[in-house]
Amino acid sequence: MSHPAPKSLMRLPNFIELACLYSGCFFLAGYLVYLEQRSAESYVLMRFLKFILVNQTPFLLSLSTIAVIFHYRLLVNSKTEIHCRLLVGDTLLRIRTKYAVRCLLTLAVCFALAILVQLAMGFNTVNSLHLLATFTAYILASILLIKVKT
Repeated sequence: MSHPAPKSLMRLPNFIELACLYSGCFFLAGYLVYLEQRSAESYVLMRFLKFILVNQTPFLLSLSTIAVIFHYRLLVNSKTEIHCRLLVGDTLLRIRTKYAVRCLLTLAVCFALAILVQLAMGFNTVNSLHLLATFTAYILASILLIKVKT
């Protein structure tokens, strides 16, 4: 008995890896806010973590480049599958749309969970909002990489 091909370029392990990546970045943003609050109580801890705490946003955004690598790796590995999908009647626009919707949905769920935890703990969520904008830009840029294998 044959199994139908999934409707997206991403398989379940890819979704799990992507969700872990997004969640890790969002929860790291929350953890840095926690460290900032804790270090305000301790001069020694503040001196030790000062560089990281002062440069939280650039530090988080640079770590988010792992998402760029993930999306690029996924799309490079999917070139043959994209070509096969086009041969059986799928359109490039439909393939791109499915990919973007699935990635954005995964991002939205991870963001919502992280924000709920951060708000429940009374943390500032600005870094998570920066990450959301960055990840959204990565996803939108990565759909341009979906093209026919030549």
